[in-house]
Amino acid sequence: MSPHAPSVAGVDESAESSEKDDREPGWLTQASLFIVVAIQGADMKLLSSSMKALQQDIGVTLTDIGYMAMAQMITTTGAAPLWGILADRGTLTRRTILVAACLGQGLVTMLLALVSDMASMVLLRMLNGMLLAALRPIANGIIADATMEEKQGRIFGRVTAAMLLGMLATTVTVVPVATKEVMGFHGWRVAWVVVGLISVLVAGLVLCCLEEPPCKPAADTLPHGCMAVREELKTLWKFFTVPTFCILVVKGVFETIPYTVFGHFTLFFQLAGIESVKVAVVMSVGLLAAAAGVCLGGLIGDRLSGRIGPGGRPLTSQLSLAFNIPLVSGMLLGSAPHEGKFWL
Repeated sequence: MSPHAPSVAGVDESAESSEKDDREPGWLTQASLFIVVAIQGADMKLLSSSMKALQQDIGVTLTDIGYMAMAQMITTTGAAPLWGILADRGTLTRRTILVAACLGQGLVTMLLALVSDMASMVLLRMLNGMLLAALRPIANGIIADATMEEKQGRIFGRVTAAMLLGMLATTVTVVPVATKEVMGFHGWRVAWVVVGLISVLVAGLVLCCLEEPPCKPAADTLPHGCMAVREELKTLWKFFTVPTFCILVVKGVFETIPYTVFGHFTLFFQLAGIESVKVAVVMSVGLLAAAAGVCLGGLIGDRLSGRIGPGGRPLTSQLSLAFNIPLVSGMLLGSAPHEGKFWL
């Protein structure tokens, strides 16, 4: 064996490692995924941007809105792991899942704009939640497979920014027109149809443009049917034996509570006496700042992760939440009923 062979192998390995150091999704893939996540953000803001209009036009109460939100959250929580299993086992390609979810979510959103009874709205919101559950998790999975670890913070930051920009687009357009008439129809109905149509168009865009990175093929020996369910439950149980995973679950549960309440800010400001156009501006400024913040947070998280190890990104997240508490408190305490202050 030549004495130079090991060094050649070492050079090859270094070259391969160097190539991997720049690994990240292509611009077309990133753009497709950002648009998909933006659609999810736009849908997430539809209900909260139309609360006052729903109360005025079809007599929906805050309790009814709570039922719709809860129903959607339950199906979203239950469906997300199922979409992941379908993707991991190769039952469906991730592009197929995204196309089906965008198409289905668009059609359901348009149906929601056409109904007025509570039972139909709850059922459709449940179906909507099942479809939305496929969008961001599958998009995140594609990014994780196509991006080196040192760049994941900034790419995931861009994903979250795209979702916030989708929420921003809904807030800017829906809040001012939701309570008005557009072409003889209730403004909120027109807005929901438009969002649904855009989602259907995005499904076509993903089908044509998304470049799905190669993933490890599922083994032919994987169990099917009931045995597959059993294997997945065993895998889930193993996750719960990892302390970090349990902490993340508890954090997610408590983190969901304030973010659900934040969805009522639009109605809160409207009832505080602030005009709908100004409410849209207030909410949009916050979303725009948040979009910039998550991009910056991704960069900071990558830097801290490189300096102090795996705890860098969680530390970034905790600092962000800590700084946010006094700001949100001041915003709420500064808006008394019917005495809302726009500039505050």
